[in-house]
Amino acid sequence: MRLNGIFEDGTTFVTSTRHEGDPREWAIERRSALVGAEAILRLRQIHSNIVVSADEYGALSTADADLVDGDAISFAGEIRHLMQPTVLTADCIPLALWSRSRGRFVIVHAGWKGLTSGVVEEAAGNLGDSKLQAIFGPFARSCCYDFGRQHALELSELIDVDMVATGTSGQVTLDLFKGASEILKRIGVDAVGEDPPCTICNRDYYFSYRGGDMSLRMGSFLI
Repeated sequence: MRLNGIFEDGTTFVTSTRHEGDPREWAIERRSALVGAEAILRLRQIHSNIVVSADEYGALSTADADLVDGDAISFAGEIRHLMQPTVLTADCIPLALWSRSRGRFVIVHAGWKGLTSGVVEEAAGNLGDSKLQAIFGPFARSCCYDFGRQHALELSELIDVDMVATGTSGQVTLDLFKGASEILKRIGVDAVGEDPPCTICNRDYYFSYRGGDMSLRMGSFLI
């Protein structure tokens, strides 16, 4: 597991690694040992701005055929001991938000489509608090995330943040971290924890869709 950061209340945001395997395939015993709950609560991630509340967790299912569409899960801390809310990623951003005053959390799956659709703003707004903290997990960074210049310019215009960058080989890349960080700053959210590592250039440790892991995913959750 990678420790992404710790919120002020002591809650820890972690991401599983290649060494733990895909969390969708963890047996119940392994889930209980790793996440502190027998079941993993996840969504059918569709690169949207949909935030799903897990307060009625009994109405949501962990079975693939019954997954609810969405890209962020809002929940009270105690729910994770019953059914662990989790986002799956393999280059997209895993992001956790915490409300200091309400003691609630949102975990977010945000790629470039999610950023431009407003999933970060929707997730923060769902918490209904002006005192929020955010922690990033590992994702594709500007060193490696090759992108067409025109498309990167168009996306930058959509969120009013210049995300066009230059990679380690001089290629045009997209800076998701800058985009997400500026959005958080704009809505008054404090980011805590270290800068996240790149999934593409650390493939010995993380799954990467761009790196060839087409179906494998890492899980990010709170413990």
